[in-house]
Amino acid sequence: MWYLDIRIQTFFTLMCGIVGLFKINRLLPFEKLILFIVWQNLFVDLYATYLAYNKIPNGWLYNIHLLIQHALTLIIYAALFKTGYKLMFYTFMFMLLASCTLNIFFFQQKNFNNYTITVSLFFIAISSYFIIRDYITTKDDPPAMILFWFALGNFFYPVISINVLSSINILIDTDIDNSIASKLFTVNYFGYMLWSILITIGFLWDSKKTKSPLS
Repeated sequence: MWYLDIRIQTFFTLMCGIVGLFKINRLLPFEKLILFIVWQNLFVDLYATYLAYNKIPNGWLYNIHLLIQHALTLIIYAALFKTGYKLMFYTFMFMLLASCTLNIFFFQQKNFNNYTITVSLFFIAISSYFIIRDYITTKDDPPAMILFWFALGNFFYPVISINVLSSINILIDTDIDNSIASKLFTVNYFGYMLWSILITIGFLWDSKKTKSPLS
């Protein structure tokens, strides 16, 4: 059955989503949006596993999913930081939407859009770095701590996985027996698992001890 192909990192995402649901009454509005991103990842993972089991291409699913996730991430960052970063976050978001649109209609179309994903991960990593730096250096009250852990996950995942995701189409086309691709995808799976673990830590943090400009 297809569910026997579910990988361990998906269970870490499930754990993260369940912890978030238990804390949902204590979550601030933007934290609930982060919880939505977690559950979106979970459902996409499950559906992608089902498609792969039935030998149906699932690249298009990840194209849509990652575009939505990264756009929402940049919106969260821009909404919570009333500094010069806001313009940078919105600029990244519009550049992401433009590159995705061009890629879908003129370049990679229904294939996995690794060009767009590479640019997107680069934007997310840079944005997350500034969020993390702000938490470490600011003298003012920062937004709730879950944003710190969310940004930490969004920083480490691109750093770990960008080389794999940027070359995924080449690997699929040239690696006949999938031996190299399988080993490299293990790196991506580890990065995704770490992302889920870090956000889980954020959900476990006491939200009522922190402040948010949206509260």
